Amino acid sequence: MKDSDWRILYELHKTSNLTKTANLLFMTQPTLTKRLKQMETEWGCTIVDRTPKGLTFTAEGNFLATQAEKYLGICSATQRMN
Repeated sequence: MKDSDWRILYELHKTSNLTKTANLLFMTQPTLTKRLKQMETEWGCTIVDRTPKGLTFTAEGNFLATQAEKYLGICSATQRMN
């Protein structure tokens, strides 16, 4: 999993909106959707359920989003130390 994938999961979990997340991360919505599907294939699980009202994170997706927050916190702390 790439560092950028952790950022995607973290931001997507905060906004629950593909377009807003894509704009925040300076990418297009189709690119974000494609990467999300690739992550689901890599992990062998569904990360989000797509509904007419937006995205809902699955149990696995919530777990990964929590791990993303921890990972990004560690990276941020490490950068401050250097």
